[in-house]
Amino acid sequence: MTQYPEGRISIRLVAGSSRPRHAELSSTRPLSAARVFEGKTVAQTLRVLPVLYRVCATAQGAAAAAAVESARRLTVSTADQFARDMLVMIETWREHMLRVLTSWPEASGSKQDPTAIADVFRLARETPATIYPASDAFTPGGGRLALDTDALPNRLDALLRLSATSVFGIPPAEWLALDNLTAAERWASSSRGTAADFVRYVLDQGWADAGRARVRAMPPLEPQELAARMTAGDVDDFVARPRWHGEVLETGAYARAAAHPLVAAARRAHGDALLARTFARLVEVATLPGRLG
Repeated sequence: MTQYPEGRISIRLVAGSSRPRHAELSSTRPLSAARVFEGKTVAQTLRVLPVLYRVCATAQGAAAAAAVESARRLTVSTADQFARDMLVMIETWREHMLRVLTSWPEASGSKQDPTAIADVFRLARETPATIYPASDAFTPGGGRLALDTDALPNRLDALLRLSATSVFGIPPAEWLALDNLTAAERWASSSRGTAADFVRYVLDQGWADAGRARVRAMPPLEPQELAARMTAGDVDDFVARPRWHGEVLETGAYARAAAHPLVAAARRAHGDALLARTFARLVEVATLPGRLG
């Protein structure tokens, strides 16, 4: 099995007569990663920390910079904060797109599009340079923000076009207007895109309610309360099996997109399950390019 420095979460399904009886989860998430930075300077920490994460390096860098700025009482301009948020959104778009374009065809038996996958990597790599050409976005207090007003709009248009052609088969804004399951099923039947193929497969297999579970979305956290939790004596157990006030909470795209009409419709019909979570990921794929613009 491939070993990843950031660890992994493995899920083992125990089969029943017609569907999984229960799931077993195990984590190899490193419990002492923060101790790597003991004795390091702030500059060393901010440089090394993103390297430890393959998937969310930008988000980790942004969080680390914000923590340093809070501790040092440094003020960051509104422009820098918006620009950093853009970098995190670009990374989020990349990760959603890669899951949709690689994992979904693999699961449904449809064909991957290598050109689209390569374009995702290229756009996610090139676009940040049109915002922070010196790659110093997470310098405490703010980096050398220099928007390329010619190249950046072109990159954002390319993100939107790629989402439309490779994922939805229709303009993302048109997909976002779908507000009920009948409309979504009609789109899945008539469109030819990776998302439509996967949704059609889920519906054909009768898996819309697969993985159904009732989990509440994580509320906003107070920084002081989170800091106290992360310095408690049982922090390793919290990192391995995080709970907030004894409760397992929902995070990620499903928590953020739960209010969208199509996600809500799938949740009412099938619970907090595969179809609703699929739509939630697609909501973010469809909205992120527009938010960036």
